[in-house]
Amino acid sequence: MTYDIEAIKKKIAQLSNPKNGKGNRDKSSAKLTWFKPTLGLNEVRFMPYDDGNGQPFQQIDYYDSRQLTPRRIVAPVQWGLPDPIAELMAELSKDRQSDVTWQLMRQLRLKESHYAPLIVRGQEEKGIQIWEMGQTVLNQIYAVLAHPDYVDEFLFDAEKGYDFTITVTDSGKTTNFSGKDYMVKNYDPQPRRKPSPLAATAKERQALVDSIPNLGEYFKGFAMSEDKLKQIVVNFLQAKTTDGLAAPSSVDERPAQAPSEASRKIDEAFSDL
Repeated sequence: MTYDIEAIKKKIAQLSNPKNGKGNRDKSSAKLTWFKPTLGLNEVRFMPYDDGNGQPFQQIDYYDSRQLTPRRIVAPVQWGLPDPIAELMAELSKDRQSDVTWQLMRQLRLKESHYAPLIVRGQEEKGIQIWEMGQTVLNQIYAVLAHPDYVDEFLFDAEKGYDFTITVTDSGKTTNFSGKDYMVKNYDPQPRRKPSPLAATAKERQALVDSIPNLGEYFKGFAMSEDKLKQIVVNFLQAKTTDGLAAPSSVDERPAQAPSEASRKIDEAFSDL
């Protein structure tokens, strides 16, 4: 078995209590084929992937704030690389009671996304495809893996694993992105009732398993250099100094600090950086 059921159960608990907290492509020559489920039934087979921590999918942390850049940024800190944004967050966290600090940190918190390597039935000639999953779908799949009916089985095994049917429906809702409305879809991933081999022969199965990309290394290639991130931080803080900080939303009842106090704290962040 590749994935660790106990690790999955811990992840389910973590997802049930999420912390507030997706990248510009800076460099990478690798190419992946991306899977986008279509309306209706999608038959797939998840690959026996291991992220190194007992998880069957690759988690990637991002900075995803329009206050920073138009696109999300892969966080270098997750690989122990220099990360000026993480350094700024660490400095700001020393003053959590400040309203200005709270607003800045809210815009810099890490967000996570999860990636699943899989084979799409009927599209086997494309080889392994990668599906970026939302948290709701991730929760649904983890719930299946940890269900008593399957907890003792390795559902992603190349020989004795299970295909999944992903049913996609129109939720009737839309979301606006960059001035354009997009359909909000509902996803229902369910395992087939009987196991089946990933491919017809042992040789074919092994070839597919050997072709699974190292997604951690792939996304690591998109981590920006320290100098580029420093400039992003400088631009971010300069914008805050020039425009001032917005008052907190009505959800948070803490009073906004005066602009002079905001400028002082941003100046301190500049100095620490």
